[in-house]
Amino acid sequence: MSTWKKILVEGDAVTNNLATANLSQADSVRSYDLNGNTNRVAFKDGIVQFSNSSNSVSHQFDNVNGVFDARSASGIRLSDGDNGQYLDLKPKSEISASYTITFPNAAPGAANKILESDASGNLTWIDTPSGGGGVTINNNTNNYLVTASGTANTLNGESNLTYSTDLSITSGSLHLNTNNKYLTGKIAATGATRNIIGIDTGDSIVVGNPTANKVTLTGVVTADSGIKHILSSTASISAAGDYGVGSEVFYNGNTTTTAGQIYYLSSSGWVLADADAESTASGLLGVAIGTNSGTDGMVLRGMVYLSAQGSPVSGAKVFLSTTAGGATGTAPNTSGDIQRVLGYVTGNGIVYFNPSVEYIEIA
Repeated sequence: MSTWKKILVEGDAVTNNLATANLSQADSVRSYDLNGNTNRVAFKDGIVQFSNSSNSVSHQFDNVNGVFDARSASGIRLSDGDNGQYLDLKPKSEISASYTITFPNAAPGAANKILESDASGNLTWIDTPSGGGGVTINNNTNNYLVTASGTANTLNGESNLTYSTDLSITSGSLHLNTNNKYLTGKIAATGATRNIIGIDTGDSIVVGNPTANKVTLTGVVTADSGIKHILSSTASISAAGDYGVGSEVFYNGNTTTTAGQIYYLSSSGWVLADADAESTASGLLGVAIGTNSGTDGMVLRGMVYLSAQGSPVSGAKVFLSTTAGGATGTAPNTSGDIQRVLGYVTGNGIVYFNPSVEYIEIA
C-alpha cells in the first residue's frame, strides 16, 4: 500500500491547498483504509457529481435527498458475475412528466407471478394469466370465420356464420360483390337451403330459388313460374278504412278524406261518389284509408271496411248509394240514378271492393 500523503487544508502554509484549489489524482487506482474498512469514503450532507471532460454532469449522488441521479437519459448499468455482459436500465430520451414506480414490499412468495401497476405506479404481484399468452383456434381452416367459443383463450373456425339473435346493421350496407351469389335460408326440418335474394349470372336481381322458380311472401303473394295467386285476408279489419293484405292501394293527390267512404277521381282531386248522377258515379272509384289521399292512400281493389253499406247478407252484391260516399245492398231505381256494382259482402262489415267498369242509368 502506498504511503499516506498529507492533504493540505486551509491554514497550511502551502499554495493551492485543498481549501483553495481542486484536488487532482493520478490515473492509478488508490485504496483507502478508514478505521479498518477498506474502500469506503463517506460524504455527509452533500452532492457528489461525476462529469466528463466537458464538465457535463452525467451522474450524481445527492446525499441530501437520498437519490442517485443518472442524467441525460444515462442508464444504471448492472454487470454480470465476470463483468463480461451487463443490463442497462434507462429511461426514454423524452418523458412528458416525472413519475415514480414503487416496487412491492415483499418477494412474490410463489412461482408464476408478474408485476401489475395501479394508476399511481405502485406495483403488486399477481398471478400470471392462464393460456400461456396465446389463443387456441379450433377447426382452423383457410377462409373460415373466427367466432367466440365460450371458453377462455379459445376461438372456433366456422365455415358458416350463424347468429343466435337478430343481425342488425346500424350503418353501411350488406354487399354481394359478385354475380351468381345469394343470401340463403335453411329449412329447420331437413337442413336444406333455399336462396332468398341474390344476383344471377346476368347481373339481374333474383328473389327466391332460381331452380324452383318460386318465391312466397307470406300473407301477400305467392309466385311460381310467374304469379300463381294473390292471397287476400280479412285479418285485423274491424273499423272503417281498414283493408286486408293483397289490396291495391293508390297514393294520389292531397285530398282530405274520411276513412271508409267512397270517392271518385276528378280533375280537381278525389270527390265523394254517389249514384245520383253519371258524372259522380262512373269514374275511377276508391275507398279512403285515412284522412289524406296522398299520405294514407285509396283502396282501388281488395278487402276493405266501408263506413256505410246497408245490411246485405254475406255474398250479396253491394251498389254505389245515392247517399254520397256510401254503399247499399239495394240497387238504386229512381230515374236518373246509376246502378253500379261495387263488389260483394264477405261478412262483418267487410266488402270485397272491385267496382264494375259497366253501369246502368235508370230511365
